Amino acid sequence: MLPTNNPDPLPSGLQPHGGLYVPKRGPGRPKGGRGEHRKTKEARQFAASIVNDPIYRANLLARAQTGTLAPGIEQMLWHYAWGKPKDTVDVNMMVSSEFTDLSNQEIAARIAITAAKAAEIAEMSQDADYQEEDPIETH
Repeated sequence: MLPTNNPDPLPSGLQPHGGLYVPKRGPGRPKGGRGEHRKTKEARQFAASIVNDPIYRANLLARAQTGTLAPGIEQMLWHYAWGKPKDTVDVNMMVSSEFTDLSNQEIAARIAITAAKAAEIAEMSQDADYQEEDPIETH
């Protein structure tokens, strides 16, 4: 045996942990573990048996052709056939220069005016005699 600088070599198959020697463990639980859960596997097989059924597929095609297919199913078929469009949200906003030149006091005054107008509108809508004019005139 070769000499080592460590006066107390670790016992075979053990590793230090909190002042104790514990058994070495592997890299952890293997991916997939011991396989799929039995009920998950059964549900997957059941679903596959339905979509692989030629009668179901013929009925699905007939519903699609007659326009009676559920919208969610039709959307899913489009996604499977052509891919789901990328969802993007543009969060860039243009800031009006009208507000950038105002002081904090001027902004607070404008907020107060807007709040007063909102309160006035709320009061008018609660008034039983108030009736909103029809914005669309019919002649």
